[in-house]
Amino acid sequence: MQELHIPTWPMRRLWASAALEAQKKQDWIDRCIERPAAVSTSPDVPPIDHQAFKELQWDFYERYADSFLCNANLAYKAVNDAFDILELRWDEALASSDVVRFAWSVLRGSVMARAPHVDGRPDFGAAAFDTVVMAGAASDEERFAQYEESSALFKVLSRLPDQQLDVMVLRYLRGMSPSTVADVLGVPIASVRSDERHARHVVEAVLGTESNPEGNAL
Repeated sequence: MQELHIPTWPMRRLWASAALEAQKKQDWIDRCIERPAAVSTSPDVPPIDHQAFKELQWDFYERYADSFLCNANLAYKAVNDAFDILELRWDEALASSDVVRFAWSVLRGSVMARAPHVDGRPDFGAAAFDTVVMAGAASDEERFAQYEESSALFKVLSRLPDQQLDVMVLRYLRGMSPSTVADVLGVPIASVRSDERHARHVVEAVLGTESNPEGNAL
């Protein structure tokens, strides 16, 4: 790694994370990544601008990840792996047309690699269930009705183009303002408003009602 000028610790963490997801034992992982005593085992120091970017975006990224994964540990791993990948590709990110958009593509890839999918689109089943539980319906019948409503809405959302889906998740599942969503995605606020408008039209057309993602369905 040192000869190739690749940061060692992000690569080690990514490899260990993948091994754990492949259900390898921790002691096996530890043995595999042992390094000769002559080589320093102190963690690499990430670029200062990468570290600052990580601190700025972490919470937003983790909230997005949890919307699809509905598991705090999985969401943390998805975000952590994304920032490790981003550290390895930091020079590429800086050379891109927009660091924020580059980083978002890395984060989204990490989340989607872990999210359940149906017919090639992310499955919101767990998120719909969590929404119903959080809504606190008074009876089993009400909970079932709310779950059906939420499931139908989330199914429509999952079929949206990627950026429209991301806008709706950040806007309505995570309650972010249009300006915050624009900052997180690295797109103009006009693009956020346009994506939101088109997505709402699709939802209304498919469900046959003027469904408000801020209302009972979500």
